[in-house]
Amino acid sequence: MTKMEPAKANVRIRLDQNSQEMVQWEVDLGYVPAIEDQQGKDVIVEWSFFGVDFGDKLWYSANGLQMMEKKLNHREQFTMHTNQTFSSNFYPITSALATRDQETDLQITVMNDRTQSGSAGLRGNNNIELMQHRRLLIDDSKGLSEPMDERDSKKRGI
Repeated sequence: MTKMEPAKANVRIRLDQNSQEMVQWEVDLGYVPAIEDQQGKDVIVEWSFFGVDFGDKLWYSANGLQMMEKKLNHREQFTMHTNQTFSSNFYPITSALATRDQETDLQITVMNDRTQSGSAGLRGNNNIELMQHRRLLIDDSKGLSEPMDERDSKKRGI
C-alpha cells in the first residue's frame, strides 16, 4: 500500500462590501483519502455560534422552491427510535438551511450553490453543518448499489 499525502482544502472567507450581515464562505476541497484505514469519510463544514440556542428546529430547501420545517429526532409519520442521531437528522439542502435562536428570534441562513446534505443544532443547539463530500469504499446498501469512490487521474478520491 502506498503512502498518500494528506487531504487539502482551501477556505476563502469574504465580507460583503455592501452588507455587514453577509459573509461569503467558499471551500475548495482537494481529494478525500480513505485507502490506508479502509474507512469511509464524511467531510463536513461546521459553523458554531456562541450565545444562541437554536433548539431542535431547522428549515431547509429540499426542492429549491420552499423552506421545509424539521424538528430534530422527530418524524410526523411515525414515532422515531434511533441511535443514529446524526445521520437521521441530515437533510438534502438544495439552496439554503436556516435556524433561529429561541429567545431572540435571530435567524441564521446558510445558502449553498450546489446540493449538499446539512443539519443544524446537532452539537449543543448552536451549530450549522453542511456536508462537503462523502467517500465510501464499500456499498452502504442505501440505494446506489455501488461504493461512492470516485477517483481522479492519480487514483485519489475526489
